[in-house]
Amino acid sequence: PEFEEGDNEIRVRSRTELELQEGLYRSLTIGSRSTVYLTGGSYVFDSIEMQNRSRLVFNGPTEIKIKTKMNTANDVVICPNPDSDLSAVDLIVYVEGVNGRNGSISENPKAVNIGSDNIFRVNIYAPNGTVQVRNRTEFEGSIISKDIWLGSNVEITFNGTFFLQDFDGAIADGK
Repeated sequence: PEFEEGDNEIRVRSRTELELQEGLYRSLTIGSRSTVYLTGGSYVFDSIEMQNRSRLVFNGPTEIKIKTKMNTANDVVICPNPDSDLSAVDLIVYVEGVNGRNGSISENPKAVNIGSDNIFRVNIYAPNGTVQVRNRTEFEGSIISKDIWLGSNVEITFNGTFFLQDFDGAIADGK
């Protein structure tokens, strides 16, 4: 899906917490050791950049639409609030962007770059680019993208919003 982002840039300094209401934003940059709590609903960004040890926690069912790229550094967490009944199926991230400038698989940066030692509880839909998951990351949810690159010792658990479909058209059970 195509979408337009807003004008407000959100820059969260290191070691800070912020609660963010749904809305249209230019970009979201989360500084190291900071946490952003999403109240739930629909969010639109041009890009999301998360620095080392930052956290993005959702407190309600959430849909995030990103116009260009999503990049996380190392030791980043994107998950539901642990005090809630939410799971990966309650967070969907759409990324419209392509790899680099022309979209080829060898271009950098990737549409979605997930750093090493991350914990993700999310569903990602990036039909125009690569989702790159780096080493030792725990990923729960599902990924639909043009390409997927997995680093070493990546653990993926299917808990998806998106259904798996066999080549004959039958719906698979995801196990």
